[in-house]
Amino acid sequence: MNITKSLFRIQQMKKQPTFLTAIIACLFVAPPFSLFAQEELDSLMEGFEAPSTEIATDTSTPSSRTFNMGGYVSLSSSYNTQRQAPTNTIQTDFRGFSRLRLKLLPEFGYVPTNSLRSFVSFSAFHDLIFQLKESSNYQSDYIDSMENEAELREMWILSKLSPALDLKVGRQIVSWGKSDSLRVVDVLNPLDFREPGMVDLEDLRLPVSMIKLDSYFGKWQATFIAIPEYRSDKMPSFGSDYYPASSPSPPENRPTVDLEHPEYAVALSGLFSGFDLSFHYAQTYEDQGHMSGSFPKSIFRAYNKQELIGLAQNFSTGSFLIKTELAHITNISFFNTGNRAFSRNDLMIGLDYSGIQDHTISIETVVRKIESYDSILDNAPDFTEEVGGQTAIRVTGKYFRETAEVTALAMLFGQSAEEGGLYRGSVKFIPMDALSITAGAIVYQGGENQFLNALARNDRIFAELRYDY
Repeated sequence: MNITKSLFRIQQMKKQPTFLTAIIACLFVAPPFSLFAQEELDSLMEGFEAPSTEIATDTSTPSSRTFNMGGYVSLSSSYNTQRQAPTNTIQTDFRGFSRLRLKLLPEFGYVPTNSLRSFVSFSAFHDLIFQLKESSNYQSDYIDSMENEAELREMWILSKLSPALDLKVGRQIVSWGKSDSLRVVDVLNPLDFREPGMVDLEDLRLPVSMIKLDSYFGKWQATFIAIPEYRSDKMPSFGSDYYPASSPSPPENRPTVDLEHPEYAVALSGLFSGFDLSFHYAQTYEDQGHMSGSFPKSIFRAYNKQELIGLAQNFSTGSFLIKTELAHITNISFFNTGNRAFSRNDLMIGLDYSGIQDHTISIETVVRKIESYDSILDNAPDFTEEVGGQTAIRVTGKYFRETAEVTALAMLFGQSAEEGGLYRGSVKFIPMDALSITAGAIVYQGGENQFLNALARNDRIFAELRYDY
């Protein structure tokens, strides 16, 4: 079950007042990854994700371009439009500006020969909001998590062992599936959930160390992956306005993943005239974990190793692209059922339309059904239904000779949007090469889902000034 949902429910059971909100998720990045309850927080992020930002290098002429440098520097800000004044001097004041972040992401690519290339990227930021709002009573955990960060992102070496065999080793991002907004078979990389909906697109997926072997034969590609590094989702820290409880998260029992005990993944992909098809198999640990133990003093986070079997396909006809993903996921655990494990079936169907010049309309919906459902899962703190649904609607348009891009996204929860939703609109201007200005707003709508009801206080307007070099 989703760890953030569990914390929220436990606080309700203990009848403690909560002033921090929880952000869950939508269907998205959500992965589901392999969790039914996790699908909510994951979903919230999916609509904001983007592919890995590797530097494109022409390996056919390494002598002319053996070294590349790129990346970007940005200044971003957000303003909370819904928060009320704290009721006492202990609570955190989240009113007004909630971010003023300076970020740097440099990238380096090196191609010494036709059969060898490498890539490295770093990420660092400093948020000035903590100095400007010193009187807001920020929790130390929140400051440690969000004021400063510097980390290695991708770092890999790609070697062409033969015309039909590639080996890629190092930290990398591997995106499975066909959906742009909902994740069903895409389970290999965890996500950054610290500010759901506000995370920079390039930083949504978190790179993980992998040993990846690709073999090509005819119209098919076979991929074999070993993952000797475990990284969980980056969750909102205690004290964040996205954190769902008034007390810190319980301790966790993290899995042991290394070269001797790696996670595994295999894929077979085919590209044909008018359609493509891929089959997927993975044994990976869940990225958020689930609540385990006994209430109230022996609760901890556990991480099951889950198995996924899935397929994905695209079919194009005229201005339409039809997308489908199907997955069967095993070993899903919940708090109320102890050691008993469940399986879940996920089905995603999507349709993209590009028949209007410079516009794209995308509609995707996913249904997730738990096998051998037990009605006890409907009780606290699980509150998990047998069938869950999510829908993403996205409209993108480019204007003024592609110097302006407008995007509208709606994420709806439940089979008929009864649980609530999230709505995001943004406008991106490119006044000159390498410089972009983005502004927009995020609105959360409540419903039967109590998480989304809590999110109503987290509506924001945001802006970013970015220079790519």
